[in-house]
Amino acid sequence: MSKHETISHCLEKLGFGHRRDDRTANDGRRVLFSLASGEEIGRLDVFEAIDFLAVLENNRHVGPRQLRWLARMASAGHAEASEPYDVQTCGRLVAKGLARRCQPRRFCITNAGRAILQGSARA
Repeated sequence: MSKHETISHCLEKLGFGHRRDDRTANDGRRVLFSLASGEEIGRLDVFEAIDFLAVLENNRHVGPRQLRWLARMASAGHAEASEPYDVQTCGRLVAKGLARRCQPRRFCITNAGRAILQGSARA
């Protein structure tokens, strides 16, 4: 993100938009959504939006195995990793900011992970 680009412009380049939500208008959060599908991804404040952009711009290279794990997390709400290699794969997603560790072997998807997953479905 260059110093002259707005957050809105950067989000649009990556295929996302944001809008005001009357339910959360007082806390400064905005609804983030996919421009392609219109599907809501989450609610972010300005600082979360900057972090979200950084994750998206720096983590465009997510392999098929990681995408499968993100899909599991998105469909079930979490994913249980039993094999060491699977825990390692999910750990990489956590390091990229696309997932978070809920329990020692259970992982949940983040808003950035959902965005990557939606972006891969479009491609």
